[in-house]
Amino acid sequence: MAIGGDTGHTVVKNGISVPEFAVLRHLHGTGAIDRIVLTGKDNMTTDSERERLAHIYKEKFTEVFGAYGELPFDIKSLKIAESQFLDGGPPINAKKGTNGKEHDSTSPAE
Repeated sequence: MAIGGDTGHTVVKNGISVPEFAVLRHLHGTGAIDRIVLTGKDNMTTDSERERLAHIYKEKFTEVFGAYGELPFDIKSLKIAESQFLDGGPPINAKKGTNGKEHDSTSPAE
């Protein structure tokens, strides 16, 4: 992730949820986050994720999602450009290997 959109100041973040991605994009700009790798889904509730993110991002979280309501947990809902994913894609689902099984990449998102 390029802090404030400045590619000279990058941070690697692992384990970002879809709602957290939306908050980071709001804070640092649409193009600031790239080399995204989808590694799986975590079972979390709107209430638990809302509490976690409000604690971390304070009023910035509320600017994005408001004080109440459901959070998006589907990456498609954020309409992220394919170019922001590692190797240009795929934007949804893990890559399939030659054996037909999903490939779990450990490459970080920046």
